[in-house]
Amino acid sequence: MKKILFLLCAALIALISCNSSSVENDYKEALLLRNNRQYDEAFNILAHISMNPDATWQQRSNALFNMSLIEDVVNKDRVAAIEYINRAIKVAAPNESALLYAYKGDYSMHYGVLDTAVHYCRKALSIPHDNTVEYVSHYTLFHAYEQKGMDDSAAYHKALFEKACDNGKLSAYSELSDELFNQKLQDKIEKSKKEESPTLILYLVIVAIAVLLIFLYQKNRRGKGNDDIVGEPSDDFEGKLLCGEQAFEKGAVAQVLNELRVKEKELYKSTFADGELLEKEIFQSFAEANTVLIGKYNLSADELLCCDYSYIGISNNVIAYVTHSTPAAIRKRKERLKHKLSTSHYSAIFEK
Repeated sequence: MKKILFLLCAALIALISCNSSSVENDYKEALLLRNNRQYDEAFNILAHISMNPDATWQQRSNALFNMSLIEDVVNKDRVAAIEYINRAIKVAAPNESALLYAYKGDYSMHYGVLDTAVHYCRKALSIPHDNTVEYVSHYTLFHAYEQKGMDDSAAYHKALFEKACDNGKLSAYSELSDELFNQKLQDKIEKSKKEESPTLILYLVIVAIAVLLIFLYQKNRRGKGNDDIVGEPSDDFEGKLLCGEQAFEKGAVAQVLNELRVKEKELYKSTFADGELLEKEIFQSFAEANTVLIGKYNLSADELLCCDYSYIGISNNVIAYVTHSTPAAIRKRKERLKHKLSTSHYSAIFEK
């Protein structure tokens, strides 16, 4: 009898371990798809994990958290973003929810609900947390207080925000019942499946048309002969970046910037008087490359400066110094640019 019970326990443990491993593999696949910008596929896998009874609470909470990020950053659906992070907090253990509260604060700050942002950031900091929570909370509190005109509080959290965490809540959005939430999530999955097939067919039709057009174009070129062939000018984005760098290195401000690279630790002990001149020379030197970025992505001046400085090898500390910002803000800006730019343009700038 004891042997039978022992075998049954062993089989149960093996089954649980197998299911957990399967869920973990699905979660890793979802993260890989998300990093490759295949957001719909990633969201569907995460949605299944969030409703999988065999998944652990950590796996379900992590899945809901990543679904929230996709809804906020990619789909711009604030209601869904808040609802999924509410669900993640509900699933998570009380001492494991600090980061989730921090991100609720971050959402609230970006959505303009400043008092709620402050509330949830402080709540995140009041329960056990790590350095990521510290970073997010203080970053959010700094910007929230700055927008509220509370300069002293903003300055205090600005000094701490690299270790901070943020968290917020949109009180205007009430939580759904479990039944309604699961139904809405299931509807979203089914809708995605129905749209997948027509999308694939449309994609294949477009590819076929493109192949046909290329064939006809090549045939037409051969018929006209070499004298009549006129090639269209290429974007040559990398060439424009290189020209911009060469033009900037010839300017007077480049020497000052090189000095800043050498003495980064002393940056905050002095002021950089040539900030406007540096910005002017950067924009003049990289005018052609920046025109491409503005035309394709409508980048702001701060985003353009971040691209230009990064291309010529300036560190986050120096970029933050000359733009009156902070290294953490520069890191966050680069992360947004990674999702905003095409892979080729991002690689040409930041992976030189």
